[in-house]
Amino acid sequence: MRLRALTLCGAALLVVGCSTTMEGSPTVSSTEPSALFNPCDIPDDALRAAGVDPGTEKVGIAGTGFEGWEICSWEAEWYFLGVLTSHNTFDDLRRNSELANFRDVAAGSREGFTAVNVGRDDSTCNFGFAVEGGTVVVNMATKYLISKPEEPCETVVKRVEDLDTQLPR
Repeated sequence: MRLRALTLCGAALLVVGCSTTMEGSPTVSSTEPSALFNPCDIPDDALRAAGVDPGTEKVGIAGTGFEGWEICSWEAEWYFLGVLTSHNTFDDLRRNSELANFRDVAAGSREGFTAVNVGRDDSTCNFGFAVEGGTVVVNMATKYLISKPEEPCETVVKRVEDLDTQLPR
């Protein structure tokens, strides 16, 4: 459990790094934001096809939810895979100071970017893309002391391709 919490720390930084501070007086909006896609609703067969074990599903990060985000993660043999959704804009995501080494990349039908967590260049990768009403981030973090058969960004792009039809547009 401690290992899982340490590896998902990068995902927590991703979420915290996307929070925004607003100045001025609050106003009432006439439109409610649409409900966020819940990644825990991805079917088990799709998760297995993406190489993760549906039985390892965890909601939130280390059991903690974050307001404005839907987060679900699973384990594979040598990494953890998380899917995070929020109403943050794609530009908000690109401005996240906890991410570095941005590269524009296509995965399946998705145009987005890969980026690593600051300070964890060789053990994490995120694929972020815009959807109607917000963004989706697919995050992967390697397990410590287990060899990596490929680079994390190669893996996360493949997982986005595997899950493409299950993710919102």
